[in-house]
Amino acid sequence: VNVTSTHPTSHNIHSPKQVRGYITALQSISEIPLFIGVDQEGGQVNRLKESYGFPSSKSWTELGQINDIEETQSHSNNMASTLSDHGFNLNFAPVLDLSVNPDSFIAKKERCFSNNPVSVSTHAELFILSHLAQNVVPVCKHFPGQGSAGRDTHVGIADVTETWSETELIPYQTLIDNDCIPAIMTSH
Repeated sequence: VNVTSTHPTSHNIHSPKQVRGYITALQSISEIPLFIGVDQEGGQVNRLKESYGFPSSKSWTELGQINDIEETQSHSNNMASTLSDHGFNLNFAPVLDLSVNPDSFIAKKERCFSNNPVSVSTHAELFILSHLAQNVVPVCKHFPGQGSAGRDTHVGIADVTETWSETELIPYQTLIDNDCIPAIMTSH
């Protein structure tokens, strides 16, 4: 459990050993294997922080600026193996939102890969396949797209009626067509 108020706190994650022990204990007392999820996008949305002893991670925006298949593959492999090694089997990532509004909450928090739906799809597929290879289910988000939103959906309603376009669906459709999108999260 990593629940806090809206004001940032140190949470309840202290070390890789503590996290692994906790998840192992939870799984051992459950008759049915549990989904153990984490919101580990990288960058600012990073629950398993370097300061707690976990590997550092790049934001999705940083990877988009690098825009290198090998870098995305390496980063995705490292993240997926870290999650798997510590008992996580569900990750609320990657973000498929397009960076179409630089003032959006998603863009400001460095959560958008690019404004190019083909690039987003290509790199997200690498991320997805890396996770699946480590038995971690990736959850693509935020359907149908928040890249054009002007407000933060964590604190209110973001009306995209006037800003959203069907282009924001392209990464979802591409990944569905490629039969590699196991789960989708709708926006808040």
